[in-house]
Amino acid sequence: MSNSLAIATTTVVLGDVVQSGLGAVTGANVTNVRPGEKENGALSPEANVFLYQVTPNAALRNADLPTRTANGVLRRRPQLGLDLQYLISFYGDEAILEPQRLLGGAVSALHARPVVTGSAIQAILDASAVADPTDPRRYLGDTDLNEQVERVSLTPLALNLEELSKLWSTFFHVPYALSVAYEASVVLVEAQVTPKPALPVRLGNVYVLPIERPLVESVATETGPDEPILAGTTIVVRGARLRGELTRLRVGETIIEPAVEEVGETEIRATLEPPLFPPGTLRAGVQGAQVVHLLELGTPSAPHRGFESNVAPFVLRPTLTSTSVTNVIGSGTAPRSATVTVVADPPIGKGQRVVLLLDEVAGGASHSFRAPTRGSDADPVGILVENVTVGTYLVHVQVDGAETLLEVETTPGPDLGRFVSPTLTIP
Repeated sequence: MSNSLAIATTTVVLGDVVQSGLGAVTGANVTNVRPGEKENGALSPEANVFLYQVTPNAALRNADLPTRTANGVLRRRPQLGLDLQYLISFYGDEAILEPQRLLGGAVSALHARPVVTGSAIQAILDASAVADPTDPRRYLGDTDLNEQVERVSLTPLALNLEELSKLWSTFFHVPYALSVAYEASVVLVEAQVTPKPALPVRLGNVYVLPIERPLVESVATETGPDEPILAGTTIVVRGARLRGELTRLRVGETIIEPAVEEVGETEIRATLEPPLFPPGTLRAGVQGAQVVHLLELGTPSAPHRGFESNVAPFVLRPTLTSTSVTNVIGSGTAPRSATVTVVADPPIGKGQRVVLLLDEVAGGASHSFRAPTRGSDADPVGILVENVTVGTYLVHVQVDGAETLLEVETTPGPDLGRFVSPTLTIP
């Protein structure tokens, strides 16, 4: 690679190639200044090499990614591939066609020497020690462009009249001079940093595996597709190609290892309770089930990420385990305010939306109350209820939209088929 002097070195080499072609006009020299600093039609014959644009090289733009590890340690020097666009302008006595003669000699030399050669760079290094302060070679003694793997090619750019006029319009109040555009590509600039070398590879392993991505089609309880899924329920994940070398099941954010006998090609069974799911890992609401196949790779072998299925959603309903009423305010026939405390399974997380629903058993009033925002996982959850009349209410809770179940009377009689519990009383 090359250091930060690569761009200036390329400019000097390009100027030297142009200079070698100006022999047809005696006394002509090459400068490297902005065209605005010259007068068009100057009598002294001259060529000017001006770097007007630098663009990233499209082919090598991302060739060195990544250069650092995940923790930021530098593993290799980052390199930047650049294309340099030059405007070469020619000045002299138009009456004797000096600019055109200079142009002919310059493009002839560039066509004959279309690359930045090692000998041209070495000539700059040799001249750097004796050059005067006005010569840019004096400041290029540390260039290492000749160590670059890619050779810098010099190719003409075909600028149409519109592009050429736009280019010259950037030089404010500068009249047009006979000129051509050339591109130098590719210049590789490498930061002078010391990477931390990686250890050599001691043993390599090559694996050829078929792509067998598992497919999840549905998630339901083992008792039927229409039955609610609760904590403690055994779910059945159905699909195709579910069994792998090492099969895991992801539910929400938790990854479990089902028992070997519970894993088949088309079904995987798992019970939503400990020990498969540690306490606090399940949350009520919409969950996603995904089958994950790990691969035993390496020496010694260890599980690695392999193939993953699509994510199939299901609703995990909470179960209301207890309720209590405290801090009752009000007396007589006046409406009451109170705090209703609920405990649910799975436990309610701090970021979950909780809504308490009360329906009067005798019929009539129905109420809903939202729990306040909680700063931490809270179980039980206290909810303030207001303007509630004295009486017994059916109570159910929504956690992230998943609602607890109400029990139905199954004993023959006048209440058969009616919701009967769970209930709480507002005294």
